[in-house]
Amino acid sequence: AVRAGAPESEIAALRARLQAAQQRVRGIANSLDSTADLLDQRGFETVEYRRFVIRATGEVTGDVLNPRVLFGLLRDLAGGIWNWFRDNAPTLLARLFIIVAFVVLFRVGFRLGWRLFDKLGLVKLSRLLADMVERLTRPLATILGLFTGLFVLGVDPTTLLAGVGVAGIIIGLALQDSLSNLAAGVFILATRPFDVDDVIRGGGVIGTVRAMGLATTTVVTFDNRRLMVPNRKIWGEVIENRSAEKVRRVDVTVKIGYGEDLDRAIGILRDLLDEHEKVLENPEPLIFVGKLADSWLELEVRPWVKTEDWWPLLTELPRLVRLRFAEEGIEIPIPRRELVTPSQGEPSGERARSRKE
Repeated sequence: AVRAGAPESEIAALRARLQAAQQRVRGIANSLDSTADLLDQRGFETVEYRRFVIRATGEVTGDVLNPRVLFGLLRDLAGGIWNWFRDNAPTLLARLFIIVAFVVLFRVGFRLGWRLFDKLGLVKLSRLLADMVERLTRPLATILGLFTGLFVLGVDPTTLLAGVGVAGIIIGLALQDSLSNLAAGVFILATRPFDVDDVIRGGGVIGTVRAMGLATTTVVTFDNRRLMVPNRKIWGEVIENRSAEKVRRVDVTVKIGYGEDLDRAIGILRDLLDEHEKVLENPEPLIFVGKLADSWLELEVRPWVKTEDWWPLLTELPRLVRLRFAEEGIEIPIPRRELVTPSQGEPSGERARSRKE
């Protein structure tokens, strides 16, 4: 009556009738309980009476502890469920088939549409964003298909949206950290500091990016460990992308003694870089004296290579320098110490001196 907008007087009369009916039910139930107690005293079976009272009033009393009463209630419940399912099964199956059909239709349609856009090149996205969008199309298509199927069956979409909004608020309050990871993921996708297969340093790890989800980014380290790094940790720190540029510089320090010919050593290093196939001519390699140490000169060797050749040359160049210097007779110095002990005639309290070469 309230939903239908009935007058207040009619609603009040209905409420009074409802209260009177409830009082009558309670009175009959109490009378039946008393009758059952009297029958128990006389040795009569009262299980059916007590089960009927519980089923009619909906109040769980101590009688439910009786195994026979409880078993009878469960049997009645199962029978009621079966009767309801038998009467409504065809309708339920038909509605379920409609909902599933819409979900499958939307999922197939979204997948085919995304592949069409990708093949035609209508959408220019980074590999990281394209991979994430492709994985998000499945749950999005499922949700849209579910809503469409329910709408076709006559369910009010406003009610569905209101329910989803309330559920979203509850989930948001419960999953604040996950939402911060989601927001960080959105910022990463918007600014694109890295892409799939890029070598990065961020979130306290170094490795190759394999994939990115709503909450985490998958990074594989150089020793082949798969790490799931929260997006907010990556976004909240400095992100170093070691694969973004096409060329990189290799920094190697070479030591020679003060007695060696400096210009000759630099010429040997330059010839070595000119002969190496991975060293680029432009930008031009740099070789210069970086430090005048106590016992040697430090030459800084800085060739430029393609990014994919950076690590191979960094690990190979020191070996090549050592072999070439050995062929040319240039000595790579090592630290030495000369101990001078007191000779005869010197004061016994004089300490030994040490000198670096």
